[in-house]
Amino acid sequence: MTRETKSFNAKAITEVSDEGIVDVIASVYDIVDLANERVKAYAFDKTIAENKLPKVCLSHDWNQIIGKVTEIRSLAPNDPLLPEDVKTYGGLWARLQFSMKTQAGQETYALIKDGMIDEYSIGYEVKADNWVDGIRDLEELYLFEISPVLLGCNTETSTLATKNMTFEQKQTSMNVLLDGLVEQARIHLELREKAGRPINAQRWNQLLQFADGIEEQVKLLRGLLAETDPTQYTAKGIDPKVYLKMKQLKGEL
Repeated sequence: MTRETKSFNAKAITEVSDEGIVDVIASVYDIVDLANERVKAYAFDKTIAENKLPKVCLSHDWNQIIGKVTEIRSLAPNDPLLPEDVKTYGGLWARLQFSMKTQAGQETYALIKDGMIDEYSIGYEVKADNWVDGIRDLEELYLFEISPVLLGCNTETSTLATKNMTFEQKQTSMNVLLDGLVEQARIHLELREKAGRPINAQRWNQLLQFADGIEEQVKLLRGLLAETDPTQYTAKGIDPKVYLKMKQLKGEL
């Protein structure tokens, strides 16, 4: 079995509730994405007919199941559930129930409500595909899971509401999300290599810019830590508050 993934800036189409429920369009049909692929409108028909509802994982990590899909349906063009900007295409509608009894489920849902995560990705096995004018048509997909992700293939997004999180919770969440992003990028790059097709230049630059942004933030954090390193004044018997106040007066902080 070859597992593949595809990300979308999946449009959340209802207000989220405190019970951890989110309605999304997890896939939009007949749009060529950055992977030079398009999902056909009938691609999920067999999965839906078998009524095997996929799970919700964190960034495609099958060891991080954070919820389940409680309802799924394929929407034809102009269905009332479709957002206006994709109404002419049709798409896969899903209702996600995040597990509010687990820390990962709670934290991921909180990040979704905070707008820090506004994209989703599907994990699937390709049962049938076809190449048309250099574009890969995905004609039958067996859907395994839907994942909240940081990076998507398309351009539709939505924002949700939030709850306050402690520093430790934010640190844990960001570590998990970064691990998931790196794993998602690894899977994507490996699949492209096995297929004999290089990564799309736009996606490559997108990942490079994201990596550069992380490096810049790390430099800033390390600079802040260096400025406030307690060993540089405690070793000299200097009161930390006095030391920091003097640096502020000198305009060094």
